[in-house]
Amino acid sequence: MQSKSTGRVGVFHPFLFALYPPLALLANNILQIRPVDAIRSLVVFLVFSSLLFGIAYIAVKEKYRAGLFTTILLISFSAYGQVYSFLEGHPIGDFTLGRHRFLLPVWLLVTAICLFFAFRSRKELLSATKILNVFAVVLVVLPLFQLAYTSFSMMQHDRRNTLAMETEQQVNNTTMDYKPDVYYIILDMYGRDDVLLDKFRYDNTPFLTELEKLGFKVARCSMSNYNMTELSMASSFNMNYLQTLGDQYTPGNSDRSGLPSLIHYSAVRNIFEDMGYQFINFETGFTFTEMRDADQFLMPSYHALKASQAGLNINAFESMLARTTMVSTLLDAQARWFSPVADALDTRKAHVIRELYVLDTLPKLTAEDSPKFVYAHILIPHPPFVFSRQGVNITYPGNDGATPVGPTPKDYASGYRNQLDYINMRIIPILKEIIANSKNPPIIILQGDHGVDPKRSFILNAYYLPGDGSQGLYPSISPVNTFRLILNEYFGGDYTYLEDINYASNDSAPFDYHVVKDDRVCE
Repeated sequence: MQSKSTGRVGVFHPFLFALYPPLALLANNILQIRPVDAIRSLVVFLVFSSLLFGIAYIAVKEKYRAGLFTTILLISFSAYGQVYSFLEGHPIGDFTLGRHRFLLPVWLLVTAICLFFAFRSRKELLSATKILNVFAVVLVVLPLFQLAYTSFSMMQHDRRNTLAMETEQQVNNTTMDYKPDVYYIILDMYGRDDVLLDKFRYDNTPFLTELEKLGFKVARCSMSNYNMTELSMASSFNMNYLQTLGDQYTPGNSDRSGLPSLIHYSAVRNIFEDMGYQFINFETGFTFTEMRDADQFLMPSYHALKASQAGLNINAFESMLARTTMVSTLLDAQARWFSPVADALDTRKAHVIRELYVLDTLPKLTAEDSPKFVYAHILIPHPPFVFSRQGVNITYPGNDGATPVGPTPKDYASGYRNQLDYINMRIIPILKEIIANSKNPPIIILQGDHGVDPKRSFILNAYYLPGDGSQGLYPSISPVNTFRLILNEYFGGDYTYLEDINYASNDSAPFDYHVVKDDRVCE
């Protein structure tokens, strides 16, 4: 089949091609996913490639050809899901190749043809092996470099997280006869009432009225300072605009590696910890909102998460990776014997357990020793759409994750309204319990990190401020001034309120801002 080669070269390109998919996915999501979550995927892909190579070598008795077979199969397996997602999102008129019944037979046929020509080739495969080895090395080095650069940058930010203002020196401890517990509750993507009415025909007046009956003050003209979670929370927790916190957060840049550090080791956290507060945080599934070194980092039990995935311990990274491969065909399969795999890869179930855990645990924290600062980032009404007033419903057709392209506009509107119903129904009793069972009147901030398109800057922003703390509130207060207000009113702070500016940007250019104006009139 092949003439003897006068030179020898190792066949390692199949193993590098196997490592590339998990490495590339990790590199592109390093700010949201812990590297440890990718270790098992790297091992599985490496073992899988070794088995393929071993089988191919036994079949053809020649290492160069076996290596080529293995690489063809790995590329076919790894790229299928990505091609499927692209085709599903780009139909041609009313027709789309993004259906497994169309794409899979064509994909398998093309793979078989490539294997056939590789088997029948009479050409010397030594040169092809050298080329593939070099190409595979370059391919793997790219995500490794990206990972190394981002990780180094994040460590640098963690070490030298110098803030743009002298925080500790502006606080003289509490002006009250006790240190009030502080609950900072973020409802992800919770829009302002006028936007909800205009976009979703959702009248949120009953919910806001219930908040006001509890003693909350609702800032009716509030807008977030940024329209993406990482930017918004970094700004809120540091009581300042990102442009002031670092040159890398200015137009023309796109490096977000410093944002997790600004959230994890923020001015607000430093101030409250210096005053003797214990910091309590919950697992969210997104590392930039997780403070795992907090005094208490709360998460549902391992057994609960495992049970939600048909007994398999599949993390979010592994599920995301599987969807980029030929495993995605199993997600749409109707055969009963595929259902355990589909269930295990469905991260919505783990999401449900996390959110229910936060909601169930929040009112119980009143029993914890005071003073405490509780940061609960609740991913509702943000997709996936799995909640309604009737409870959990992961079969809803508008779920993000149910299809690669996401829900239709009609399903999205319905799903978002359902989740508003659910969180409104759940959060009021929770707030009542916190207020009623706290040893001393607490401070509670109920806030959206951003709103919903097309007006993502328009947010819910409500405050429970005991005593005379609400005197400094005004209708258009934005999150950058939230803790300036609280520190001034309760802890002897001397912070000047910043101008409430609302910056919008997009995911590809996060720091290329434009200012959002609001024409709502509030008294």
